[in-house]
Amino acid sequence: MKIHIALFGLEQSVNRMIQFAEGKGDIEIVPFVYRQAEEAKELLSQAYMCDVFLFTGPLPYLYAKEEIEKKRLPAVHVSFDEFMVSTALFRLKNEDGRDLDRMSIDIMDEDTIRAVLTELEISDRDIYTYGYGQEKAFDVNRLIEFHLTKWKEKKIDFVFTSIGEWKISLYAAKTRRHAVLEVITEDGVRGFGEASPSPAFMGETADTVKLVTDLYLAPAVVGLPVSALSLIHERMNQAIYGNSAAKSALDIAVHDAWGKTVKQPVYELVGGLYRKKVPLTYVVGMKNTKNAYDEAMKRIDEGFNVIKIKVGQDPKRDVELVNLIRKAVDDSGKDVKIRLDANQGYDVPTAIRVIRELEEDGELESVEQPVRKWNVFGLKEICEKVKTPLMIDETVFGLEDVTNAIKIGIADIINPELFI
Repeated sequence: MKIHIALFGLEQSVNRMIQFAEGKGDIEIVPFVYRQAEEAKELLSQAYMCDVFLFTGPLPYLYAKEEIEKKRLPAVHVSFDEFMVSTALFRLKNEDGRDLDRMSIDIMDEDTIRAVLTELEISDRDIYTYGYGQEKAFDVNRLIEFHLTKWKEKKIDFVFTSIGEWKISLYAAKTRRHAVLEVITEDGVRGFGEASPSPAFMGETADTVKLVTDLYLAPAVVGLPVSALSLIHERMNQAIYGNSAAKSALDIAVHDAWGKTVKQPVYELVGGLYRKKVPLTYVVGMKNTKNAYDEAMKRIDEGFNVIKIKVGQDPKRDVELVNLIRKAVDDSGKDVKIRLDANQGYDVPTAIRVIRELEEDGELESVEQPVRKWNVFGLKEICEKVKTPLMIDETVFGLEDVTNAIKIGIADIINPELFI
């Protein structure tokens, strides 16, 4: 007789568990893949035919915990045990060279952290822990607020967290490594630049930024004056094609060194002060309607008056969410602008339908990259059939792209990715 195991997790985790169970004749895995941990509660109702319920992490388990206890389901989850935590902290300490004395950690059982810190001989004086295992109702926003408060109080330098990812239409970002670049002039002036490359959008990582800088960019520009920006750009482009994040990091560092050399702020070197204040947009990631709404309203209450909402996976959810936020804003009397960013998630007919439906009930400030970056004819069609200003970013990777976009008429606003 086979035991049917309902397996809840992200696609990668579920696939690993299925491979592990292969060849075990008395077990049959029934996969339930979610995009966000809170979806586990809804998926649970589809799995009652199974014998055992296995969650690949503590967060999906906690979201479903109330229903599990109510129906007395035989459910277990993969815990962050001492071995997993020890491995992660050991790597941070010994391979990445981090000083583990200013961080915040969330975990189901705080005793696990204390045991690991003792084992690795790490002081817990400046380490802040949040144990969520005993909470009756798990609240991810409360967990985030814990870390955010410590960061704002300048008590921590980094976070060790159970939270899985931040989502947009095309991919979920679990972590992103940055590359920091330093330029030193002959007079000892130091300029700094930074790259935050996204492999999904730019085809670059922090590792490729370092490699390209060391092997191609640095040899091409060493010895040039920091004020010779056009020549520096030309040499970089001659040295290697593409690699905009690496080139941009070097460009920023050169600008920084140039400004420090002539004792001028960089904005004066690139045309002068245009405005003293820049509106700050708060971005709401790809979450279910309730969580996205709660997050948007919380940030509006904090004073944000421009909200950008990630959309593009579920048109029904997108329309419902925007209308809920609109109504709440209208009722409050606040002046809040709403932008959408589909991150290439729609096809052309869906984009037109969703935008037109939302236009019936009010204005949108803009809709960003509704379809795939290569679909210029689709972008043009959308531009011609909706009233809302269309913004593109993934479509443009150079000045030539910007020029062509303007000539063809595929957008009203251009938000360029990094390019040199």
